[in-house]
Amino acid sequence: MSKPLRFCNFKAIIQRALHANKLRDSALVFLITVFATITGFISQMIVARLLTPAEFGYFSIGMGIIGVGTILGLCGADVTVLKFTIRYVEMGNTTANRRLFHTMCETLFLSIFIVITGLYLIGTPVLSLPPDPLSLVLLCLPLIIITVFLQCRMRGFSLLVRSFIPEGMVRPALFLLGVIILTILHKLANIDLSAKYIFMVLAAGACVACLTAIVWLYRAPVPTRGIFDKSNEERRQSCIWFSNNLSFLGINLASSMNTQIGVLIFGWLAMPVEAGIFGVVIRLSALVVFVLSVINMVYATTFVRAHTLQDTHTLRKAVFTAIILSVLCALPIAITLILFPDYILKIFGDNFQQGKIALQITATGFLINAALGPLFTSLTLYGYQQQVAGIQYIAITSNGIITYTLAESYGVNAAAWGTSTSLVILSIGTAILAFRSHYLRIYSSKDSP
Repeated sequence: MSKPLRFCNFKAIIQRALHANKLRDSALVFLITVFATITGFISQMIVARLLTPAEFGYFSIGMGIIGVGTILGLCGADVTVLKFTIRYVEMGNTTANRRLFHTMCETLFLSIFIVITGLYLIGTPVLSLPPDPLSLVLLCLPLIIITVFLQCRMRGFSLLVRSFIPEGMVRPALFLLGVIILTILHKLANIDLSAKYIFMVLAAGACVACLTAIVWLYRAPVPTRGIFDKSNEERRQSCIWFSNNLSFLGINLASSMNTQIGVLIFGWLAMPVEAGIFGVVIRLSALVVFVLSVINMVYATTFVRAHTLQDTHTLRKAVFTAIILSVLCALPIAITLILFPDYILKIFGDNFQQGKIALQITATGFLINAALGPLFTSLTLYGYQQQVAGIQYIAITSNGIITYTLAESYGVNAAAWGTSTSLVILSIGTAILAFRSHYLRIYSSKDSP
């Protein structure tokens, strides 16, 4: 029987984190994420000052469509290929690994076609996005979807740092460079800019990032041996993959909609100015959990490996370490956003000052989310994805109801209340699921010593 895990043993937790083999990769991934966050922040600040409030609202609606459309297009295949690639590498099953990748690729291209067709039909009449920027948004979508999918495949083969560079460095850097060039042209040639030109720059960066991911995965030292086996066992395995796809699709879609639904509802109600303001608010609030995203990606391999080996002791240590690191990183950012919203929003222009209360509300919600984010991720990868998806559906439904009901009366604040309420529901639901399933037992006779 192992010794009980002490919740307050911070020294041991820090020592485990510092001496872990993944420290170097974690630090590099952290730097890449910081780079992507800073360049994204600067790019949005420049775009907000470059465009009129209405045009920036169209830009925010388009980015919301890209966020939700990416999740729909991936159809859960990104998390499935990550999870099962890690599992098959551990088992040494190269045949299943190859078949997994080919099957998920076929699923991906079919879902991309369906999503783009659907968004083309509803983009202008339902979401109030003009045809020109909508066309460019739909051009960006397949490029971003393919890039994210290939990155997850590389991550499954432990190519951690390389898997973050296309979307974490290449696309953000090229987008910022393009926005700066547009700003110079605007100043020198007095060219009137609209959201259409911004999405042209985004499409160019997405194309280069996609090509980078394709080349890197093609050249990666991954297993390629094995003969495709059409046995009943393989067919049964395909059913398991698609079942995971549907669960992960629901989870990822709800996560994306939680942050984008406010912008999309404002677009639906023909309120582009509010959509632009809330786009900035949600981008700033997401800074609270940007370290959490790194932690989740770095520890995802540990969560899946512990599940495969049924090593609950290692799993718990990883979860508690990730939670404490997430909270320690989120606290200073959340406190800054809550105490100084006026100064932060002023960077984007005077038109965004009315979003200060919304910023305080959403920052508080994301701080709560940071505390239980690693637990949510580990539950998802440990086999509780269906239960987690159910909690997500309840949270996103509450978000949509609150935002839509209060939008015309309270504007941006309505979306902030909806987002924070959904994050609180998600956190409470995750904690209850972990408690009732005995997921966080202090010790067990079956644990490894």
